Amino acid sequence: MIKLLTLSVLFLFSCSTSSEQEKLISKVISVDELQGLIKEKSELQLVDVRTIGEYQRGHLSKSVLIDYYKPDFKAQLQKLDKDKPIAVYCAIGGRSNSTLKILKRLGFKEAYDLAGGIEAWREKKLPIEN
Repeated sequence: MIKLLTLSVLFLFSCSTSSEQEKLISKVISVDELQGLIKEKSELQLVDVRTIGEYQRGHLSKSVLIDYYKPDFKAQLQKLDKDKPIAVYCAIGGRSNSTLKILKRLGFKEAYDLAGGIEAWREKKLPIEN
């Protein structure tokens, strides 16, 4: 009887954990999809994970810089609102893809990574701020 009860409790906990993780959105998106998110989601947190030098040479409007290479990178990400959608980008997609995985582990509910980074944005000749 005790074994059956223990197994039942373990089963219930494992089900709730997997359903919580299923609620998380974590995906790589295109430039067009990011444009849609920017228009549709006023609460979108747009984060540039490049270096300060890269950021100063041009960045997306309303983006904030959180340098991937800084020692407090994860601590800075944790200051963001986990309940609001977040989109990250870098130069071509490597750092932002790694960041997407970190955001998922940190419990962000809705996280996106811009495929091809700011270079993909530039290729479409979309506006960039300096």
